[in-house]
Amino acid sequence: MKRIVEFIKTILIIFLTASMLVMTARLMLSDIFSTGTGSVVKNESSFFTGLGLPFLAKYFEKGTVGTQSEFSQSTLVYPSSVTVRENGVQISAFGDEELIISAYDAVSDTVAKFITGAVNQSDGDFEVYTQNDGVLVDFGRRIPLDTLCRISANRASKAGDALVERMYIYDADGHLNCAFTDGEKTYTFDSVKGNTGVKVSDIGGVETSDVSALDGLLPDVKIRGGSAVPVGQITLPLLEKSNKLYNAEAGNYSFANLSAVLTKFGINSGSLNNEIKEDGSVIYVENLRSIMAQTDGRITFAAYQDNGGISLANYIGQAGEKGYSVRDVIIASQKFLSSFEKELLGGEASLRLKNAYYDSEQKGYVTEFEYCVNGISIKNSGVSARLTYRNGYFVAADILLESYAYSQQVAQLENLENFIRLYANRKGTLNKITIAYEDGTPDYLFYWED
Repeated sequence: MKRIVEFIKTILIIFLTASMLVMTARLMLSDIFSTGTGSVVKNESSFFTGLGLPFLAKYFEKGTVGTQSEFSQSTLVYPSSVTVRENGVQISAFGDEELIISAYDAVSDTVAKFITGAVNQSDGDFEVYTQNDGVLVDFGRRIPLDTLCRISANRASKAGDALVERMYIYDADGHLNCAFTDGEKTYTFDSVKGNTGVKVSDIGGVETSDVSALDGLLPDVKIRGGSAVPVGQITLPLLEKSNKLYNAEAGNYSFANLSAVLTKFGINSGSLNNEIKEDGSVIYVENLRSIMAQTDGRITFAAYQDNGGISLANYIGQAGEKGYSVRDVIIASQKFLSSFEKELLGGEASLRLKNAYYDSEQKGYVTEFEYCVNGISIKNSGVSARLTYRNGYFVAADILLESYAYSQQVAQLENLENFIRLYANRKGTLNKITIAYEDGTPDYLFYWED
């Protein structure tokens, strides 16, 4: 018995000595990455991770793994606007996240009915269908119809590689009809019984105008309808962007935030196996996985074996007999991204699903997200977030860690007709007008077809 006690004491001494060495190394590294705040790590689990025991860390991590928060299809899809047209009146849910999601919720079940049916290519223009009373859902980006179907109905669509940018649901002859466009071609679904169930009075949004209503302002320009844009003077806040991963003025990384990011990917933040490049980026390699942090806030992760990636089981539970569905992968993607601190990833902005597809080279599914604020896209360089799934794990990730905050200043977008007149000498077809943030400033974007 005495020998057993002595053996346990010896093991404890070795363990404590090793932990002291590791923590000393981490403190030495913190001189490279310190922000001057005196904070080393945020996450309570970092002690075990620093000792190379991430399997213990997860039992002490607070509120980041295994979250039970659910994501509705509206939250995942999150259109840019939802417009109701009734008796010549147009009202849009625009510039308000809760309002847009609430409006889309009202028609999401109807959308699910249509997108599981057959798709027919139409010879007519999309704007022809929008002359009827109905509901216009503008996603603000091209989404694979198959992805939308899997989110709404949890099964594949019959549309092949068709994309949807705008969708119009309307009543005709006692039946509910639906047309959609990818920005170029127009498609329709077979009609179903029912009605939209949404009226102008249901949406406390803003008055809008059909783009085609501007037709005639420019003699040499054809203006395609189907889009609804706010009319009159629009006031939107400016955005301020920050990078919480790297302090450009001090020329170093935030050790606390970098440690938190590494922990997300199961990499020891105290590892000595790292390399700092001339451009300031730092690369960590551990257990057949690597991660690179760049000074612009971009994180690139790769696992060289599938089981070295991020397990979906941590976010949506164990897979069923048939494995994870595409919908499971999309929900797990958003749950994983939502587990980052808001100050580090997004701030006032949120990540909205932009694309989901099968990558034959990677032999896995890829989900892509974009930053938006209140339904308005934020234009930045490259993809905002991309995750690659294979065999139960996210095996690659490319995430731009940006944080957005509302500025005290606002931008006033002048009446749209005034902008149109700026193109008095332009010839061609104006396909679409939308609003997006670029460099923190909202502005109209015009899409032309020459």
